[in-house]
Amino acid sequence: MPLMTGNSMMMEMDSKKVKCCHRSQGLLMKGYLCMALLGIGFNAVAYNASDTVPINVTGAIYASSCTVTFPGDIDLGTYYRQNISVAGAHTPEVMVTVNLTGCSPFISKATASFSGTPYAEDTGFGAYLYANNIADGAHDLGLQLFNNDLTVSLGNNTSYMVNIDGTTQSASLVMAARLYTPHGTPTAGDFSATVTINFTYN
Repeated sequence: MPLMTGNSMMMEMDSKKVKCCHRSQGLLMKGYLCMALLGIGFNAVAYNASDTVPINVTGAIYASSCTVTFPGDIDLGTYYRQNISVAGAHTPEVMVTVNLTGCSPFISKATASFSGTPYAEDTGFGAYLYANNIADGAHDLGLQLFNNDLTVSLGNNTSYMVNIDGTTQSASLVMAARLYTPHGTPTAGDFSATVTINFTYN
């Protein structure tokens, strides 16, 4: 019985020792935590309340452009009016090329925007015919402009995009120009039309 009691007491003492050790470790850990917190506090004092760091940023903006060359006035030829006396008749196409060279290296496309005086003798044709600027010139006759394969009409307020060659930094806008009679009753006289092409780049 005493042995059993001794074992019991020993176990209780061991338990107390363990508990004591746990408490000691807990105190030590708390001590470390306090020291760590104090250390953080001391380190924070080493810095200023606010710091100013200068950051310099540089950049440049360049104007996107190409050198545009145009052949000048275009002669569409001279014709007898009886040769185009059918509604929708037109003269042969004359090819016109506008060259863009020396384009800025960071642009890849050029958009051509067309403007001029629209045909007003029949407003139904004004979207794709340019008017004769000569008041007493030929009537029932307008100027048609197309892209090079005649699939896109380049009438007043239309736009057409061309790709810039990245190697040569150049491009060409090739157009077809011709005279067109809406009703097949053109009168004799001179014809002149002015079309402005404005290029924008991206």
